[in-house]
Amino acid sequence: MISPNNNKGLTLIELLVSLTLISIILISFFYFFIQGAKSNQVSEEIIDATALAQTYMEKFYRISKEHTYISGLATIREDEGFNQVSSNIFKKSENNYYLKLELLQPSTSGISVVRLSVFSDETEKNLKAQMESRLKWKISE
Repeated sequence: MISPNNNKGLTLIELLVSLTLISIILISFFYFFIQGAKSNQVSEEIIDATALAQTYMEKFYRISKEHTYISGLATIREDEGFNQVSSNIFKKSENNYYLKLELLQPSTSGISVVRLSVFSDETEKNLKAQMESRLKWKISE
């Protein structure tokens, strides 16, 4: 039987051990929450970059149906705001992303390769999204 006058309590060592165990458990849970937040941020950046690339690929498809290759290049520069840095490479900055468009000369059948890369910085080292397609250009205006 337990007597009603039991004055036993926790010793200081028992208290320290229990606090240490609880701290270890809580730190491990916080680590998982932090990793989850970082993973969500990276996923959101990739989704945003992919949506941006998809939007521009659809614009390039529309341009290829309405224009010849030569007039399409002018439309890409003037209407879409891309800067031409070489004969087939165009660049643009939008929504904190840097876009690089590679548009190859069309073959004799009027088909050209278009590749759009989306980077998170100007150094073009951190690729977030990339899309490539073939476009059949309008033969004449």
